[in-house]
Amino acid sequence: MAISEIVASHFDHFILTRATKSGADTNLFEAIFRRHAQDVALAPDTATAATMARERAQRDGLSVLALGGLFLAAEIQRAWEGGDPREIDFEFDQAAQFTDLETGKQHFIDPETARRDYK
Repeated sequence: MAISEIVASHFDHFILTRATKSGADTNLFEAIFRRHAQDVALAPDTATAATMARERAQRDGLSVLALGGLFLAAEIQRAWEGGDPREIDFEFDQAAQFTDLETGKQHFIDPETARRDYK
């Protein structure tokens, strides 16, 4: 929750959603964001969130920043590119190390394990 407080205090507009797989309930975070910003919208899924963000960014000249875990980031990217965010296949062939932007922790990700865990 601490990272939500920090993020909420630095931006004016938010679209909250959750990853299809293992996403946190947006109701847990909504009150935090509403304390800091007047413009908070809830999206039922990542495809809707990406559409809302794109339309708002184009209309109002805003930049879009997607914050969340690995699955949310992958889903938003897929939806942003016009694909189905429920069909993530983790298109990297070798194991890799990623940094969790919320905690700063390094994670070793094996693509086969990520694909299996996501399904």
